[in-house]
Amino acid sequence: MSDQNNRPTILDPRNLSAQLHYRPAGNPPPATLETTIGNTCPGLELDFRAAWRMLLVGITLLEHDNLVIATDPPFAAMKGRRLLRIEGKPVITKVIGPSTDLTTTELLTSEDYPAGVITMEWSNGFAEVLRKAGQTVLCEFTARPQEVRISYEQAVKDHNVQTIPFQIRPFFTANTAAIEPATVPAGVMTQGLCSPWQNDYRECVCYYWASSRPDFVNAEVTPTGEVRGDNWMQKERTGTYVIDNYEDSRMITYDDLFQNWEEALKFQLAGHDAPDAIPLPFPKDKA
Repeated sequence: MSDQNNRPTILDPRNLSAQLHYRPAGNPPPATLETTIGNTCPGLELDFRAAWRMLLVGITLLEHDNLVIATDPPFAAMKGRRLLRIEGKPVITKVIGPSTDLTTTELLTSEDYPAGVITMEWSNGFAEVLRKAGQTVLCEFTARPQEVRISYEQAVKDHNVQTIPFQIRPFFTANTAAIEPATVPAGVMTQGLCSPWQNDYRECVCYYWASSRPDFVNAEVTPTGEVRGDNWMQKERTGTYVIDNYEDSRMITYDDLFQNWEEALKFQLAGHDAPDAIPLPFPKDKA
């Protein structure tokens, strides 16, 4: 075998799918988008829905709704209108489900969707136009500001549809899997997160944030077979698990997280608290 054949193979992902799924050495599984924490909307790390808000040049959509909430001056008349279809593809749908007596299927309504219409997820809604970056696509909006979502059929019936061409911004920077900063400026995907994050972090009292907020640490099996350990939110490590409770003085409080989270929370190595001798990357200034 020649020296050339003995050379190690170097992976060089060249297509977007490969780049999007590439996890550099050292990055743990939770570092990727598909494994990030997202049990609530928004989550703790980022709100990816916001990435789609400015895909159409000149307007800004609400990240979870088809409502135009901001515009550039030339598009001021679009504010308050609702996007119904893009390139013929609907971005809203009717909520259909079983009746309360389970005897039939019907249009479902609630305070959130009084007309029985919801907005579909933007990633799927815009998937087919992403390849048309820089091009103009036909978008159908309500012809006037629309407070409550309306079905496309009802909008047509009410003569409340207007077709307007809009240019598609590039979602990816050319030839890379990096999100284009002009489409998703820095801070957009985090500006709508729980504020402050400590509040949401403290409220999750169960096994919800297993990757970044472990509940059971320092677990050891005793000679009797009993497993002993600590609740990660305990202030003192005693080896006796304390059931999480906001009002229990033995637990880390909201104020502890707000004022001193860097020291209240601990690093975990193999399920155990890291030695206290390990310094913080950026020691807190006590002065």
